[in-house]
Amino acid sequence: MAAAVVHFYLASSYNNLHQPTRRGEADNDRRLELAIQHYRTAVDHETDEVRRTRAIRYLTAAYRRLARLDSTAGDFESGAAALREVTVLNPDNPEGFYALGVLYWGKVFRDADLSDEQEDDYIQIGLTELDKTLTLPADHISALVYKNIFLRMLANLSEDRARRDELVPEADALRSRAEALLQRRRFSGG
Repeated sequence: MAAAVVHFYLASSYNNLHQPTRRGEADNDRRLELAIQHYRTAVDHETDEVRRTRAIRYLTAAYRRLARLDSTAGDFESGAAALREVTVLNPDNPEGFYALGVLYWGKVFRDADLSDEQEDDYIQIGLTELDKTLTLPADHISALVYKNIFLRMLANLSEDRARRDELVPEADALRSRAEALLQRRRFSGG
């Protein structure tokens, strides 16, 4: 237990010293790596559930920061790996799966150098992550919207007319469901 607390505070110190605007500087980047390493050790060794939950929350935030920095710097694979860690740490929280799905959407949408096969693979991975999001709270409006977009992307990639004719109505249904949920939230004040 005492060792876990020490690792948590070491991690917090490194995390506080890390400056996202100085990405690419070896010493600075190493601070975030050390923060993650020490948060991970704190999570693995903490026996008190309250402190362990707090360590998981901080570790999750550090991985999210790393994912954002990596993807902004063009290191898509590292960003995706960091977000996968978020989903492992928080399997009951839809936001990690959602963020991963959106990351894959961004890759397909912005990277003109992807082959059709790569686009299809990334769309499938993104859809899988969004499906995981939607199994947790089925009314995650943004996940419905992105899944709708992914299905339309798949339809555009498909040379099979029958497949396109399946995908577009499914995308339309998701869009309609998202719009209905949004309307309901507006009227309920939530």
